[in-house]
Amino acid sequence: IEGPYELRLVSARLAGVDHTADGVSIRLDLMTSDVVYDAARNVYYATFGTMMSGQDTRLATIDAVSGAVSHSRSIGSDPRALALSSDGGTLYVGLNGSGEVVRLSLPTMQEVARVRLPVLQFWGQL
Repeated sequence: IEGPYELRLVSARLAGVDHTADGVSIRLDLMTSDVVYDAARNVYYATFGTMMSGQDTRLATIDAVSGAVSHSRSIGSDPRALALSSDGGTLYVGLNGSGEVVRLSLPTMQEVARVRLPVLQFWGQL
């Protein structure tokens, strides 16, 4: 997801809500691990983990209107789960490969903190 890419989005349904651009449905034709919508900035955040064939481990910001990737970076080992704070100021990224959760400040995407989740003998990495 590096470099100038333009994504033609046809439709997106997140948390039971349909998202469209200018009345035209949008579709994201990428194999993502997780996607979360930021209504305040009208962008999607998406992770692309190592389990997705042919794709790098990335975190990307995708404009909901144009489908353009405005930010793409390597975030860590096998990024998966995403969570957006209720005030829209923080994005959390779960890293399956290292068992960490990364806290990013929005809109700059600056890393604020990184914490490793515990490992249990029977269950493994939490």
